[in-house]
Amino acid sequence: MCPPIRSAPHTDEVADLCRFSLHPVGIVSNSRPLDTVGRKVKNGGMAEEEIGEDGMERVAECHCGQLRATTSGEPDSVYVCHCKACQRRTGAVIHNGTRWLKSQVRIEGEHKVYARKGDSGFELRFHFCPNCGTSLFWEGDRSPATCGIAVGCFADPSFPAPTSSGYEESMHPWLGLPSGTAHFPQARS
Repeated sequence: MCPPIRSAPHTDEVADLCRFSLHPVGIVSNSRPLDTVGRKVKNGGMAEEEIGEDGMERVAECHCGQLRATTSGEPDSVYVCHCKACQRRTGAVIHNGTRWLKSQVRIEGEHKVYARKGDSGFELRFHFCPNCGTSLFWEGDRSPATCGIAVGCFADPSFPAPTSSGYEESMHPWLGLPSGTAHFPQARS
């Protein structure tokens, strides 16, 4: 059974940075495209400032294409997680994620949020498409300057391989990982 959806406290800084507000039950519905770095959004939903000054821009999107995350540069980390919460959230035996500075990410499209407490005790907020249900990105109170994006939403087979693997105590024994991957029985470092 999934943990209950609940309302999450937000500081003014985080609420302004992410431009969303929580309804009493913890579900968010945006009326306009978002820009997580706080840039002004034009009528077409694109930020006034261009992303991609370093030449590397990637786009992750949900299954129906309505919710998108455009990233600039390289992710801070690429990892896999085997915890049971990620298995249930993704419907897969493993979660493959990336971590980015919010200043590297532009979010466009309506989304809803599911909030829960992590093993660390900090709240995590998973943003998903209200049309197709794809869990595209997440953020949390433990690291308010960063957000995560699911590697599969980039649909890019040349995306960098994971460098760390967490919660291997819940890892399916038949699953293999690239050599050089750091292994952690519980949370990754």
